[in-house]
Amino acid sequence: MPGQTITVEGVPFTVTDTAGGVTVRNFETGFTDPALLLSYAAIAARRVTGCPVTNITKDTGVNTYRAALDCPPS
Repeated sequence: MPGQTITVEGVPFTVTDTAGGVTVRNFETGFTDPALLLSYAAIAARRVTGCPVTNITKDTGVNTYRAALDCPPS
């Protein structure tokens, strides 16, 4: 997977820059609670970017999350 790899509580994620934020993916096989995975995805986005996550949503049917960020201007 493209992007930066990061592990949160033993669950690996990749974080990729996208328009308006980042896309966070993982390959969880169904053993972790979906709400917990959403929380971990937000943590992964924040750790990789250093920016607060203002909104995160899960794509239907896959472990792909879209995170909007509140980053200061560079």
